[in-house]
Amino acid sequence: MKFDWKQPQMILQTNHLLSQNLADRFFFKKKSTEKYHLYRPWSTSIDDELMFKVKKQIQVTDECFIPLTNIKGKNHSLSQQELKSIECQLRRGHETQLIMFNGHVIHILKIKSIMNKSDYKGNLLDSFKRLDFQQGVVVSDFYVYFVNHMKDKSIASRQLKDFIYAHKETPVFQREGLNCEALNKWKLEQRAFTYDYFVRSNELKDYIYKENWENLSLMARHQLVQVEMCRHEYISLKGFKQWQWHLKSMEFFSQAFLSELAATYIYPLKQIAREFPFFDSVVQDLIAQNPEDDFRFLLERIFLGNGPEFSNLDDFFCFIKHAKFFLYGVNSKISKAFHKEEFLWVENFLNYYQGLCESLLTQKLIQKMQMLVDCQNWFFIQNDRMDNLNLNEHEALNLKAGQLIKLMSSPDPEDNLFFLILEIKTEKSLSRKSIEDEVHDLLNDDLEKLVS
Repeated sequence: MKFDWKQPQMILQTNHLLSQNLADRFFFKKKSTEKYHLYRPWSTSIDDELMFKVKKQIQVTDECFIPLTNIKGKNHSLSQQELKSIECQLRRGHETQLIMFNGHVIHILKIKSIMNKSDYKGNLLDSFKRLDFQQGVVVSDFYVYFVNHMKDKSIASRQLKDFIYAHKETPVFQREGLNCEALNKWKLEQRAFTYDYFVRSNELKDYIYKENWENLSLMARHQLVQVEMCRHEYISLKGFKQWQWHLKSMEFFSQAFLSELAATYIYPLKQIAREFPFFDSVVQDLIAQNPEDDFRFLLERIFLGNGPEFSNLDDFFCFIKHAKFFLYGVNSKISKAFHKEEFLWVENFLNYYQGLCESLLTQKLIQKMQMLVDCQNWFFIQNDRMDNLNLNEHEALNLKAGQLIKLMSSPDPEDNLFFLILEIKTEKSLSRKSIEDEVHDLLNDDLEKLVS
């Protein structure tokens, strides 16, 4: 389908109910909805540093007014029907995006409201004051989706088209929860515009996770890039300064793993509760009746809180420990709602979700996750000793720390914990081939298959 990136327009996208973390194995297809988003091109003739200024204003005031204009800065107004559709979607709390593109960089901004220029009472960027326009959108968050460092416009245009027409399964800005905004907004994450960020991201995508990179959640991907950036910063340092970068790498890796666990095991439950009120009421009853204080507090944080679902791996271990009992209670209660149209769909989801939890236990992955806890504890213990160590002891610890983080970030599924979760999510083995397997396949594949 042809897409004219120089023309502003409203975009209709297909969104799946559940996240990409679930396989499509229900008796009924995933429930799909259609969401409206806005696309607006821009040119550096308006301002070479326009998006940096937009980002800065969002960081300072939590919002920025973006005029609806074409690439030349001339007014573009939505029709009454388009305006009604966007406003209705915003009232329902659905994530609505403004996609901006200048031929090289794709920015995704979260729309807060849409209004006429005369109705906006906030500060307007100087870059926009000279433009001729009537309508605009107020945006509250900012995400850099793609940076075309190679300056190849065809690559950037293809990335834009893929993003616009691909079926969306996870929101960019909003957590899939009950009226729950993401605690860590992208504007607070300080996602870099740097070439280093671009390089590390592509290294992970092309050499470590390969075709599985897109199966990881957005937040986990971002934090894994931070791990790699830290790992490459410490090379020219020594002693305590080098240790600090190792410690930061470990912290980012742990955060990324918790983000991925939450995306895999928690967001689907929260999304079901959000979409089906009868399921939500069942969950609320179980929370109130749960005799286990620790688990009850954890459920309250997951379904009612605005913070991160897991503060550490112990929280996840607690959830998995009680998950079977919790799912049994949910299944028992929803059986009373068998007359509802969505009952069979929700029942099939719960059956799959129970298998998702059991696969974690039967493959003994909890024991491997415990190694991450042990590794974190080792870092904390050594960090407390730093003031009493000499240079040789610092070097010895730095060597050990660097080796541990290198192993955890390796492409080997036996060492990298993320592959354990990816195998569960994708339902396929990600084990690496031996050199014998690679040579055997090479000799037995014809040329046509190799280049396909």
